[in-house]
Amino acid sequence: MVLGGRPAYLGPVASSLRPVLFRYQGDARRVALVGSFNHWSPRAHPLHRTGDAWEITVFLPPGSYPYAFDVDGELVRDPDRERTLEGAAGTRYSVVVVPDPSRPVRAA
Repeated sequence: MVLGGRPAYLGPVASSLRPVLFRYQGDARRVALVGSFNHWSPRAHPLHRTGDAWEITVFLPPGSYPYAFDVDGELVRDPDRERTLEGAAGTRYSVVVVPDPSRPVRAA
């Protein structure tokens, strides 16, 4: 973001945002990304068709986020993510973990 010809300082939260690519492969008329990071709103992050898939890149701070794809009005888990979380009424959601680059990695 630029204000008055100079880049604006957006603070530590904005500087810790990481790009996360979400991809859905399947036949659909409309696909949106819904999750805890956008209050489960199907209007916040519509995916864009790229060839035979749907994609969007979302910038998120480090943390764990449950999400799903809204495919033509139906919630669908991400088949490419193994990590899931059980929500209300037994619904299972995919989970994406955005690592914190400032934390040291523990050796196994």
